[in-house]
Amino acid sequence: MGACEVPKLGFAPTIFYLPTALAGPVGDWAPYLERARQLGFDHLGLPPLFAADCGLTTDFESANPALAAGDSVDVAAARIAELCRRHDCKVAVDIVLDRIANQGPASAATPAFAPLPSAATVDPRVEPAIRRSLFANLGDPEGREAFEHLWIDRLSRLGRNGLAVFRLIGLQNVPQATVATIIAGVRAGAPCRFLGWTPGLPWPALSGLAGIGLDGVFASVPWWDGRASWFVAEHEILRRIAPVIGMAAAPSEDGAPGQSRHKLEVAAATSAGLLVSAATDADSDISAALDLFNRLRRDEPEQGLRSLTGPGEPVTALRRGRHLVLINPDHGRDHAYRDQVLAPAEVRVVSEPPQSLIVGSFAPALRAAVTSGRIVIDKISPQIDRGQFVPRRLLDQPIAVEADIFMDGHDVLAAELQWRAADQAEWQTAPMSPLGNDRWRAGFTPDRIGRWEFAIEAWLDELATVRHALTLKRAAGVDTTVEEAEEAALLATTARRTFASRSAVLPIDIERAQAAFASWYEMFPRSATRDARRPGTLVDVIGELPRIRDMGFDVLYFPPIHPIGTSHRKGRNNSLTAAPDDVGSPYAIGSPEGGHDALHPGLGTFEDFRKLVAAARAHGLEIALDFAIQCSPDHPWLSQHPNWFRRRPDGTIKYAENPPKKYEDIVNVDFHGKGATALWRALRDVVLFWIDEGVRLFRVDNPHTKPLAFWQWMIAEVRGRHPDVVFLSEAFTRPKMMYRLAKIGFSQSYTYFTWRNSRHELTEYMTELTTTDVVDYFRPHFFVNTPDINPVYLQTSGRAGFLIRAVLATTLSGLWGMYSGFEICEAAPLPGREEYLDSEKYEIRVRDFDAPGNIVSEITRLNRIRRAHPALHSHLGLAFYNADNGQVLVYGKALPSHEDMIFAVVSLDPHNAQEVGFEIPLWEWRLPDNGALEAEDLMTGRRFTLTGKHQHLRLDPSALPFALWRIWPQ
Repeated sequence: MGACEVPKLGFAPTIFYLPTALAGPVGDWAPYLERARQLGFDHLGLPPLFAADCGLTTDFESANPALAAGDSVDVAAARIAELCRRHDCKVAVDIVLDRIANQGPASAATPAFAPLPSAATVDPRVEPAIRRSLFANLGDPEGREAFEHLWIDRLSRLGRNGLAVFRLIGLQNVPQATVATIIAGVRAGAPCRFLGWTPGLPWPALSGLAGIGLDGVFASVPWWDGRASWFVAEHEILRRIAPVIGMAAAPSEDGAPGQSRHKLEVAAATSAGLLVSAATDADSDISAALDLFNRLRRDEPEQGLRSLTGPGEPVTALRRGRHLVLINPDHGRDHAYRDQVLAPAEVRVVSEPPQSLIVGSFAPALRAAVTSGRIVIDKISPQIDRGQFVPRRLLDQPIAVEADIFMDGHDVLAAELQWRAADQAEWQTAPMSPLGNDRWRAGFTPDRIGRWEFAIEAWLDELATVRHALTLKRAAGVDTTVEEAEEAALLATTARRTFASRSAVLPIDIERAQAAFASWYEMFPRSATRDARRPGTLVDVIGELPRIRDMGFDVLYFPPIHPIGTSHRKGRNNSLTAAPDDVGSPYAIGSPEGGHDALHPGLGTFEDFRKLVAAARAHGLEIALDFAIQCSPDHPWLSQHPNWFRRRPDGTIKYAENPPKKYEDIVNVDFHGKGATALWRALRDVVLFWIDEGVRLFRVDNPHTKPLAFWQWMIAEVRGRHPDVVFLSEAFTRPKMMYRLAKIGFSQSYTYFTWRNSRHELTEYMTELTTTDVVDYFRPHFFVNTPDINPVYLQTSGRAGFLIRAVLATTLSGLWGMYSGFEICEAAPLPGREEYLDSEKYEIRVRDFDAPGNIVSEITRLNRIRRAHPALHSHLGLAFYNADNGQVLVYGKALPSHEDMIFAVVSLDPHNAQEVGFEIPLWEWRLPDNGALEAEDLMTGRRFTLTGKHQHLRLDPSALPFALWRIWPQ
């Protein structure tokens, strides 16, 4: 069984309280005193000793008859003190300071006590106990003096008769100064201790108890639910007054045994002292609580509490010095905190061994510190991850450079921006301007594509500092003779840059406009035919160029155009068995005819390819190729470079997978095998080869399945030689990987747009792309479909759905693309799959682009609108506006000048007409709610005026499920 131990520090009593119901005659207390000694308690706590009626003192000189210890309270006190001394403990007795009974000899203690106003004594709402009481008469100076004298005299005599500790009750009704006077007066004649009964006192009153002489105060454990945050806050206030004493219940009250045991363990784990009722000891096993208490008082008796959990957590965790106190307030079930699982109502103390401080010589060298720069240049932008990656911007577009620049003291600083092309020796400069709060800005406009560099230099501007001081002193009427002389001296000498500090030189890559604004059209060259039995050729593609150009596209993108292997060739609809006339997947790259640097013989020759590139350029189109790092088992590399592939123990090479998809007709290279260095160079050289053939745009297949370090190296190698090359990342994967690919050099990226269909989904995703840090490096490319992805939305939406996705893609991003067949609303799926039935990846697809229901004219119009309005050349500058229909998305795109805005109202429902009330942003031109804007319907050319902030539209999917306007102030 546990027992209380002697504390190391301060006065932290352990009180074994004998309530009135158990006390009885003093002569019967021996068992309780023996029990208190066995348990290690150092004090016996008692109710008031005075003769009383219903707990209120009736006679200050007579003892409570129930004690059977003599008539005189002083005699009784001496007898009790002697009895306790024989059992190695002292006496702590309750004193009700603020009231007495209105009958008996004590009631003559006037003017120290006085009754309530007469009205209260007959008011039936006033409790009978209050009506039977006399209260401390402290509003009257004479009464206060009498009150203080009475208690000093009475307690001093008790103290001289052996009572060691007084628990003062009623502090809420007695001023702190009066309590301090009583304590000081008693101590002048007897070395007594005073405990303040503090539960229920308002916190301001608690704070006022500090410094009045109390030796202990009581925590409100009985009334705490084990979670609420007020307990720790109260504990901190109490600690500033005196050591905190805990208890399971108020001395005059008893809880249920299980509840009392839990509360007692909480008190033991959170307090410096402890009060335990003899009734609790009789009903509960208190040994666990005493063990907890002793562990803490042995090591850290005077430690504050710090909350580690919130009130909503299932387990309360408190930090007490180097101990962790864990409390499960739930009496019905287990709960866990980190790796600690607590049983119902369990209180656990976890001790942590003392840790030594980590010391060492970490200061910089003194000479280096003395000579280091005083001026700080920090948080420079544009910059990605503090210079780990190179930011990218566009040719002929101004670049704003900002930084935090500051120095100790109040001197005036100056700063300049320095920049140059990486192949130049001389720096260009421009002064930086302060924006406030130590932020500075300047800018430059690059006029060449490629790598640029910039830096910032800052210095103390001595002349500006002196002139600033002159201005302030003249305004204050202070003599400025010295400052005027300093100004003249500075004007007479060459200006110098005092304490000049220069940032690191930072790189930035400048790209051509097509890196951020382009419309891509994807097609399989072998489908450029009117007869599926005769595959199309590159020459046939030349015949398709006018159609593609007339729709407004400026990039024509091909899936791989290399020789296709025959081993494990896929048949139609991705079947594992190919018929003799099946053409195979172009992603199974490589055959005896060649690999990544070869053309499929059926498509034509390199001379045909060069003619196609030239013809496309003449039509305002640029050719983009697919760079897919994978090989058919027939690829020449497998025999020429066997160490570029990882083989299994049986000598086979595992085919490629991108779960849940399997690609039995291809294998992957080993980026980290024995031949890795030669492999990396060969892959780079493949890209350089096609660059020499006139290609500057590369869509990279599944880059997230290849090492990031490879892409960072390869892209830098290529762009170092050909800065106008653009790489598009086709990485439908986790956001962090997509963003990392953008950081390491991919200019564009496929996105989740394909699967964002509702208003909430679109708004949330576009907000992420336009307002978070990704705006510095991630350019979204919105493909509405791909040969691999037949979106479920399009499978069921009909023509209207294709129009909806087209307008969203063309207006939300500067980059958009579509795969051939979208313009005629192809959507037949493989059942239950997000793939096309009769996929063109495995067969030739002959199409009638003039088929009824096509959306060629709408796509053409949208692409023209994009070209005509620079606000649509980027995904930035986007704002969403209020609409009262959740099926309708309302948004606008504007340039920073805000001269006009492209305003879209798009129904997301392809099946039903939708009516919507929405707001036009009059406020953005500082117009009143009843103001007006001019508008042009960009799809029809109709002009009109919009009056008032609130507007209404009906969007019919059978006609046009969106409205696209240009709006501007009158």
